[in-house]
Amino acid sequence: LLGAMRTNAETGLYGAAYRIYEGLTYPPSIVASLVTPKLSYLFVHDRARVRGLLMRTVSGAAVMGVVLGGIGVALAGPIVRLLFGAAFAEAARPLQILAAGALFVFCTWILHAAAIATNLDRRLFMTTVIGLGSNVALNLAFIPRWGINGAATATVIAEAVTVALLLAQLRQHLAVDPVA
Repeated sequence: LLGAMRTNAETGLYGAAYRIYEGLTYPPSIVASLVTPKLSYLFVHDRARVRGLLMRTVSGAAVMGVVLGGIGVALAGPIVRLLFGAAFAEAARPLQILAAGALFVFCTWILHAAAIATNLDRRLFMTTVIGLGSNVALNLAFIPRWGINGAATATVIAEAVTVALLLAQLRQHLAVDPVA
């Protein structure tokens, strides 16, 4: 959408910011891949322990998101210049916005893993559709006015929506509060 609504230069700047942001999200993807088999096992054999593992893992992901996201916010300018050069300096602001939302995407990784491990595949699909739909709608609203910063903001809000939906579904499905 950004490419259709704005300039190629803005699209390139956002692409640079997003690639750095994607790299920032590798740690929770690793944790999610490690915790999924354990959550699956516990879901089948000892549901009472699913809650504890999920609480610890989501909490750890949230802390990791705040720490790494905070580093991303603080060092966005130098990181962009180091990796892409001074010509991409304007990519620092959308990177800061994306990094500020790392809390949500880090939790999303773990909550996706929990949804898969507890047989919530259909609901996860619908959650993904809703998250994507909200991202598209927000991009349509934000990009014309705020450009690449609007695109980054839309991504963060869509991730927050996804986290809220996944938490609600897991609470209902497991009949426990996974982050309380």
